[in-house]
Amino acid sequence: MKKFVFGNPILNIVFGLALIIVAILGMFVFNWFSDTLNIVIGVLIIVYTLLHFAKERTRYKDSNALLILIVEAIVAITVAVLLMFDQLGITFTLGLVLYMRGLAYLLIMQLLKLRSSFLTFVVFIAILTLGAYIWFGGPNLGELFQWILFAIIIIYGAILLYFGIDMLRQKKSN
Repeated sequence: MKKFVFGNPILNIVFGLALIIVAILGMFVFNWFSDTLNIVIGVLIIVYTLLHFAKERTRYKDSNALLILIVEAIVAITVAVLLMFDQLGITFTLGLVLYMRGLAYLLIMQLLKLRSSFLTFVVFIAILTLGAYIWFGGPNLGELFQWILFAIIIIYGAILLYFGIDMLRQKKSN
């Protein structure tokens, strides 16, 4: 836990209070979270897609498998960019990306006649099913993610504030 806090107690208190104030203002007063949530999720999708593609590209030598991975990456990045420019919704984008991830894995396994463990197969069937559910009729994920982002920022601000006050208390007692 010490890696996530500063060594200076005043810095912890200032940043902790600032994060809590920004989270409250951003959620309830200025709607910063609703304005930036699409950008945050779009960037996360792009980063994860690029990392996933870089890892999986070396795994498969078949050109058809690589084509499936390339198409999946292009679609995911395109959809993420459209999400960032408010052309698509979060629910549609996440559903499509999850569906494509599960479908690409299952297509590659079938194409290359590879065998995977039963648990891996079930996980990717679940990803495909979850993607289809979110894509076609899922709940409104935008509001849920706003609350999750709000909670993460508030918790981290409270941790910084707690450690800052605790460090000051320890300095005064010594």
